[in-house]
Amino acid sequence: MKRVSLVFPMYNEAANLEALRRRVCAVIDSLNEYRFEIVLVDDHSTDDTRTVARAWARGDGRVRYLRFSRNFGAHAALSAGLRTATGDGAVFLSADLQDPPEMIPALIRKWEDGYPVVWAARAARQARSWATRLTSAVYWRLMRAAAPNAAPSVAADAALIDRKVLDAFKRVNTRNDSVLASVCWLGFDAAYVRYDKAARAHGRSGWTLAKKVKLLVDSVVGFSYWPIRAMSLLGLSCAGVGFGFLAYVVYEALCGRIEVRGFATLASVMLLGMGILMVMVGVLGEYLWRVLDETRGRPNYIVEEEYGRRTSASPCGRDCSEPIETGPAAACGCRNDAAAAVAQ
Repeated sequence: MKRVSLVFPMYNEAANLEALRRRVCAVIDSLNEYRFEIVLVDDHSTDDTRTVARAWARGDGRVRYLRFSRNFGAHAALSAGLRTATGDGAVFLSADLQDPPEMIPALIRKWEDGYPVVWAARAARQARSWATRLTSAVYWRLMRAAAPNAAPSVAADAALIDRKVLDAFKRVNTRNDSVLASVCWLGFDAAYVRYDKAARAHGRSGWTLAKKVKLLVDSVVGFSYWPIRAMSLLGLSCAGVGFGFLAYVVYEALCGRIEVRGFATLASVMLLGMGILMVMVGVLGEYLWRVLDETRGRPNYIVEEEYGRRTSASPCGRDCSEPIETGPAAACGCRNDAAAAVAQ
């Protein structure tokens, strides 16, 4: 019997967890031919998410709960959940019910058709503001233009990925990456299941404009040399214009028609040139900062608490199927990807 892991990154989702529990349990209880585990990853919520999630894990042996020591970001939480998952396949969805759990059977059916990656592609979106539409459109257009190998052909926020994709994903240990872009970059065959993205059930999204901009910069810089190439082309263009203007000035001087004028033009050209140089330095700084961040070797996340039940033996051979409740140190002495807060 195949095992399917359901991964839910969470941040301040206490108001949504009870509805999520009911709907998820209704779906998986109807799929008797599969075994399920549920991985809840708490990105250091400040509301009652921890209390509600622990209660769910206490009453359901299929649930594991991980809590970060601080807020590391949604993609770090998703990465931790995928690295913790023990299933033959793993489905990741949002915990705010915008990605309906009722589409899980459709994802599994497409997976059983032989596709290692099944994207949940948005067909429509409820209660979508113009700002959300704009940022989403800009992100996907830029990603497809700058890094076509790291972006699905349709907008997607959820997916089912096979065990071989999970194992390959665990080998990607870079920082400041988009999980979706990383899965695309792996290059496995993909299929799509259409769904209508629902409005957020309760609370306010923590996915702010600043976080969206950071994700865009991280995704483009992390998977494309396009910004560097664009700087080179811009530099060559500016140099060409400069040499053309120099030739014009020399010609005017030889013809005796040069005059002492053009201060405003000169000042504008200098300011424009300095602005372009500063942009170039900033783009180079983005790449250099990422090199520094990689060489420091800090972990992408730190798990301060784990609660639930391990569902498989540990790498050291010890049976870790007993209930667990840990702090920063893992219950087992082996180096576990998520529970021991490794530097993934």
